Amino acid sequence: MRKMILMAAVILLSAVVSRAQDTPALEVSAGYSYVRFGVNNGVNQNGASVSVTGNFNRWLGLVGDGGASFGIVFRFGDH
Repeated sequence: MRKMILMAAVILLSAVVSRAQDTPALEVSAGYSYVRFGVNNGVNQNGASVSVTGNFNRWLGLVGDGGASFGIVFRFGDH
């Protein structure tokens, strides 16, 4: 029972600490992805994604998210 009370106290106090952190006005994120489908006659997929978040205050923000990918087909043997 003592461990349960200690765990509940840690969870409640960590929420208070996280509230003290500042919220940036703008957040930007970018990423790259690569996927290969198939073995011999495979398709390579390369992609990129971008996300931008504008925070109005600590609890409200507007997010714009976009991404694209394209594939290249490799054929080995007879064409």
